[in-house]
Amino acid sequence: MGIAAIVVLIFAFTVLAFLSNLDISRLKPLLIQVIKQETGRNIDIRGAMDFKLGLRPSLVLDDVVFQNAPDGATPEMIKIKRLEAQPA
Repeated sequence: MGIAAIVVLIFAFTVLAFLSNLDISRLKPLLIQVIKQETGRNIDIRGAMDFKLGLRPSLVLDDVVFQNAPDGATPEMIKIKRLEAQPA
Protein backbone atom coordinates (compact mmCIF):
# COMPACT_ATOMS: atom_id res chain seq x y z
CA MET A 1 0.00 0.00 0.00
CA GLY A 2 2.79 2.42 0.90
CA ILE A 3 4.70 1.66 -2.31
CA ALA A 4 1.59 2.33 -4.41
CA ALA A 5 1.11 5.69 -2.68
CA ILE A 6 4.73 6.63 -3.36
CA VAL A 7 4.40 5.66 -7.05
CA VAL A 8 1.23 7.77 -7.37
CA LEU A 9 2.93 10.76 -5.72
CA ILE A 10 5.99 10.46 -7.97
CA PHE A 11 3.71 10.30 -11.01
CA ALA A 12 1.71 13.33 -9.85
CA PHE A 13 4.85 15.40 -9.22
CA THR A 14 6.26 14.39 -12.62
CA VAL A 15 3.08 15.52 -14.38
CA LEU A 16 3.07 18.81 -12.44
CA ALA A 17 6.74 19.43 -13.28
CA PHE A 18 6.07 18.74 -16.95
CA LEU A 19 3.05 21.08 -17.07
CA SER A 20 4.83 23.87 -15.20
CA ASN A 21 7.72 23.79 -17.70
CA LEU A 22 5.51 23.49 -20.79
CA ASP A 23 5.66 26.48 -23.16
CA ILE A 24 1.92 26.89 -23.68
CA SER A 25 2.38 29.92 -25.93
CA ARG A 26 3.40 27.53 -28.73
CA LEU A 27 -0.27 26.52 -28.87
CA LYS A 28 -1.45 30.05 -29.78
CA PRO A 29 -1.70 29.37 -33.54
CA LEU A 30 -3.73 26.20 -32.93
CA LEU A 31 -6.10 27.97 -30.53
CA ILE A 32 -6.55 30.85 -32.99
CA GLN A 33 -7.28 28.38 -35.81
CA VAL A 34 -9.87 26.45 -33.76
CA ILE A 35 -11.67 29.65 -32.72
CA LYS A 36 -11.73 30.84 -36.36
CA GLN A 37 -13.19 27.48 -37.49
CA GLU A 38 -15.86 27.48 -34.77
CA THR A 39 -16.92 31.13 -34.99
CA GLY A 40 -15.94 32.24 -38.48
CA ARG A 41 -14.23 35.28 -36.97
CA ASN A 42 -10.63 36.16 -36.27
CA ILE A 43 -9.19 36.42 -32.81
CA ASP A 44 -5.90 38.07 -31.93
CA ILE A 45 -4.08 37.01 -28.77
CA ARG A 46 -1.65 39.90 -28.39
CA GLY A 47 -0.42 39.19 -24.90
CA ALA A 48 0.82 36.23 -22.94
CA MET A 49 -0.81 32.82 -22.86
CA ASP A 50 -0.28 30.71 -19.76
CA PHE A 51 -1.52 27.58 -18.03
CA LYS A 52 -2.23 28.10 -14.32
CA LEU A 53 -1.98 25.00 -12.14
CA GLY A 54 -4.03 24.48 -9.03
CA LEU A 55 -7.04 22.58 -7.77
CA ARG A 56 -8.91 23.98 -10.79
CA PRO A 57 -6.34 24.51 -13.55
CA SER A 58 -7.03 27.34 -15.96
CA LEU A 59 -5.90 28.80 -19.25
CA VAL A 60 -4.98 32.49 -18.96
CA LEU A 61 -4.90 34.81 -21.98
CA ASP A 62 -3.87 38.47 -21.88
CA ASP A 63 -4.87 41.21 -24.34
CA VAL A 64 -7.37 39.35 -26.54
CA VAL A 65 -9.25 41.02 -29.42
CA PHE A 66 -12.21 39.30 -31.12
CA GLN A 67 -13.26 40.49 -34.59
CA ASN A 68 -16.72 41.96 -35.14
CA ALA A 69 -19.16 40.88 -37.85
CA PRO A 70 -18.45 42.37 -41.29
CA ASP A 71 -21.39 44.80 -40.95
CA GLY A 72 -20.45 45.81 -37.39
CA ALA A 73 -19.91 49.41 -36.36
CA THR A 74 -16.33 48.78 -35.20
CA PRO A 75 -13.70 46.27 -36.37
CA GLU A 76 -13.43 44.72 -32.91
CA MET A 77 -16.44 43.16 -31.21
CA ILE A 78 -14.68 42.84 -27.88
CA LYS A 79 -11.31 43.61 -26.30
CA ILE A 80 -10.39 41.57 -23.24
CA LYS A 81 -7.50 42.55 -20.97
CA ARG A 82 -7.33 39.20 -19.18
CA LEU A 83 -9.32 36.03 -19.85
CA GLU A 84 -9.15 33.08 -17.48
CA ALA A 85 -10.96 29.87 -18.50
CA GLN A 86 -11.42 26.91 -16.17
CA PRO A 87 -12.92 23.50 -16.98
CA ALA A 88 -16.35 22.86 -15.53
